[in-house]
Amino acid sequence: MHIKEKILLDRTGLEQYGPINIVIFGDSISHGAVDGYNDYENHF
Repeated sequence: MHIKEKILLDRTGLEQYGPINIVIFGDSISHGAVDGYNDYENHF
């Protein structure tokens, strides 16, 4: 299965094929810090 196909799966498909792991490399911006404000939950 290609990544694009797995990203578009619904809950049933994810239960059948397994979860998706997403890895993000970066700095404070990818961590959620924007202009000194950390909004981790809404950043992604």
